[in-house]
Amino acid sequence: MASRWNRATRSGSREFQASSAALTLALTTDGGVWRVTSAGAATLLADLNVHLEGLTTVPADPVQYGPWAGRILAGAEGLGCLYSIDASGSATCWTLGINPEDIDIIPAGQNFFAVDYGAQTILGAPPSEFAGMVGDLLVTQESGPAGLFHVWWDAGSNSFQSAEVAQGTSFEHVTFSTAGIVEIPPVTSPCPLSQGFWKNHPEGWPVTSLTLGIQTYDQAKLLALLRTPVKGDGSLILGHQLIAAKLNVANGSDPAPINASLDASDALLGTFTGRLPYGIKPSSPTGQAAVTLAAALDEYNNGLLTPDCEDFEADGPTGPPAPTTTVEATATDVAEDTPVASTNPPTPSPRSCPGKPLLLLIPLALASIVAATLLRRQHG
Repeated sequence: MASRWNRATRSGSREFQASSAALTLALTTDGGVWRVTSAGAATLLADLNVHLEGLTTVPADPVQYGPWAGRILAGAEGLGCLYSIDASGSATCWTLGINPEDIDIIPAGQNFFAVDYGAQTILGAPPSEFAGMVGDLLVTQESGPAGLFHVWWDAGSNSFQSAEVAQGTSFEHVTFSTAGIVEIPPVTSPCPLSQGFWKNHPEGWPVTSLTLGIQTYDQAKLLALLRTPVKGDGSLILGHQLIAAKLNVANGSDPAPINASLDASDALLGTFTGRLPYGIKPSSPTGQAAVTLAAALDEYNNGLLTPDCEDFEADGPTGPPAPTTTVEATATDVAEDTPVASTNPPTPSPRSCPGKPLLLLIPLALASIVAATLLRRQHG
């Protein structure tokens, strides 16, 4: 059965789901990589005997992630090593000229926040600063010097590439979130779009490959599937809606209403060998299950399962209009070594580095107020 990896909300661990059994992955500072079940049973997956930080998991998409696809990533900053770890616990050290403190997959439509403890500031950047990098990795280097690095797999050169996108004084961990603050307003998730929209607007796709079941398809093959008439094939009925749903999630739409349907759809298609279509009769037990899942995904793709999207035209190019917010940055608001973005920056192409994001600094006093408020709520 195919597994779908999901980031956990807890710092220092990541969750994944496989065969309906929820597991948590955790690192220890002495190099242990552990799997922990929901019942609390812990199993040592790997022992690297080195200080580890920055745990994340990579989707099983070899087109986008090359040899890191479907693996755990963990950083050993003392060695300048980024470890990839497979399901058996076998680890490979990759040296990219970065001392990894934190490792994140860049999501669509989320704000970025980082702690620069050396400058006693919290840094932030809106989603637009990471355009062209969605789905790639952001690797944080704590010091020597502190920096944020865009890392991606380049199939042409058969290697990983990196580019520094920002500098700081001393970075600790970083995160992405739709949450906002005064300087960087919250992000509104875009409404889902129909399979008809994605079929007719390939230039708007947020990714160029998807995994359906256990097979990975590039954009050309996905478009060919979307343009293939269903003709009573349950696998295509489900496949069309699954492609649209995964593109919507990659585009930043809220996946919560269909997480279970996505897992079940991949599990169903994963029982077949080869690529779609599979010629499933809708009247068969498997076909009935496929049609039921497709109906749930179709409701999602047409905005019926997401708040404030019921009246939105799912064949349109965008979600509900976001509130207009003007953010002004003065010379005292921006770090001296962080260049200010152009008022008319060029639109980046996929896998291009759009330059260093504009990092808006938030005084540490604000962070102290927030922390104090959280502590009062916790202990009050």
